[in-house]
Amino acid sequence: RGSSVSVTFNGTTNPEVTDVYGTYSVRTLTSAHVAVDEQTSGITAGIECRTDLAARTSVVSSVAGAVTNVTVAFNTTNGVPGGAARFVIVLPSGFELDASGSGSTAAVAGGSFGASETLSVSVNVGTRTATVTRAGGASALSGSQTGLEVTLTNVRNPSVSGPTGTLSLEVQNASAACVETASSVSGVTLTTGSLSSVSASVSPNTTGSASATTVSFTLANPLPVNGKIEIVLPSAMSVGGAVAVTGQSGIDGGVSVVVDSGSRNVTIVRDGTGGVTARGSSVSVTFNGTTNPEVTDVYGTYSVRTLTSAHVA
Repeated sequence: RGSSVSVTFNGTTNPEVTDVYGTYSVRTLTSAHVAVDEQTSGITAGIECRTDLAARTSVVSSVAGAVTNVTVAFNTTNGVPGGAARFVIVLPSGFELDASGSGSTAAVAGGSFGASETLSVSVNVGTRTATVTRAGGASALSGSQTGLEVTLTNVRNPSVSGPTGTLSLEVQNASAACVETASSVSGVTLTTGSLSSVSASVSPNTTGSASATTVSFTLANPLPVNGKIEIVLPSAMSVGGAVAVTGQSGIDGGVSVVVDSGSRNVTIVRDGTGGVTARGSSVSVTFNGTTNPEVTDVYGTYSVRTLTSAHVA
């Protein structure tokens, strides 16, 4: 008596969810199957959620700042519980659920769910979490399932180009107990948004004159407080000397100018003292130090883009 005993045996199969699933009962017996000691309550073993859920992400539009649909396609090993089972999706930083602010984010089933599957969705905009719930009478999908899809509508992409972060997906039963999870589902790569209503002018506009250049445009995505505006002048123009911004509208705060005369690049850098300039805002900047071409025929086009402080479009 008083000895510590441990035995390990194989052949068991864990439950498919992580909520409470009962307790173990243990007793010792004589060879005649007469009880010696026993413990029939309070013995449990921790079950962790399965982490090998296979999932991938796609979007209808891969343009930065675009309002789009996000589809998460996945395969399960443990199947999908019936009833009001849930799929909890946490989007990467920068994505916006309910992009229109009207509460209209919706969820659509696809793939092996079949056309008759009904889903509802609730969103936490602050945490970028969408909880998608099956209808209460939905049947369980037993065993391994492939080709399942959940699509979220009315989602806005991050406002900066390049690869997004990863998202997470968790399959839960109706009691919110985890069945399977994937914590690092690859995101997507976004292309730059498009400025609109872009125009340029010089004053004076006579050939060979020293001039001031004005560039105007409408933002597709917000311009950060420390963001940049990069302007590449036409090939027949030049820039140099003490270049400075002499006028600005649509952006507040201070700015400075960085010039690469060899490539005709003029970069206007915000100093962080103003506010974020919202998407859809009209912006205009005027800077001096340019020289007009010496002839009046076509002399090339301007290139304009907005950047983060890290020089990402």
